Amino acid sequence: MKSLASQLTAGLTTDLAKATAIFNYVRDKISYSFYYNTAKGAVGTLNAKSGNCVDQTHLLIALLRASGIASRYVNGEVTFTQSGRLGHVWAEVYIDGKWVIADTTSSSNSLGKVNNWNTNNPTIHGRYAEITF
Repeated sequence: MKSLASQLTAGLTTDLAKATAIFNYVRDKISYSFYYNTAKGAVGTLNAKSGNCVDQTHLLIALLRASGIASRYVNGEVTFTQSGRLGHVWAEVYIDGKWVIADTTSSSNSLGKVNNWNTNNPTIHGRYAEITF
């Protein structure tokens, strides 16, 4: 993780630039696959190049933390534009004194901007340093 994080952030000096590079890598290089809970973890997701929302978030957070950027898990229910209301896991990244939403599960999302679900009405079950399901 540290080696990949270093490669992805080489030459970048701000946490925003580093977090954006890491976010874009996970979003663009890891395909989404549906299954419940976690099956692969960060390393397994990286090796398989695919994962669900939990495992993509495991990888995102591992790379962010390897770069010294604070991040946390968010678990809740959201209303997706295509599939309706479902349980979901995403990340928040601490940048410039505030928590920024980070959901790599759709190519239409960017760091700080989610387009594949309605961010106005999530039911948040909790925010966690680690998640165990």
